[in-house]
Amino acid sequence: MGIKPLYEQMREIVLDDLAKRDRTADLLLLARDMLSRLERNKYEYGSWWIDPKRPYGNSGLYQIGADICELLGIKMGGFFEGHPAYTDEQTDYAHALFDELGPFIAGECLLVLREKAW
Repeated sequence: MGIKPLYEQMREIVLDDLAKRDRTADLLLLARDMLSRLERNKYEYGSWWIDPKRPYGNSGLYQIGADICELLGIKMGGFFEGHPAYTDEQTDYAHALFDELGPFIAGECLLVLREKAW
């Protein structure tokens, strides 16, 4: 039983860190960030909206995932061309959270409305 290569050791650390994250807390951070960008659209009859290119831009899948990881305080767990970078597992986690965000926000809002208004 030899020593594992460094990249395998790092991957195990990244996966362990991701497994320990509080998914609900991460969703709340993303929701707070997204809702802080809610603004009145001056075109479509003044409807409320969130600019689809914000908060994470349209710079490609890696960069969007990296922006989300940074917001969540996830430390870069890999390297790309000799520079620190987020791993595929980390950006996959970020994208999965983002996919859950809309239903999460809607569900949380409905809970509040049921408790307070109905």
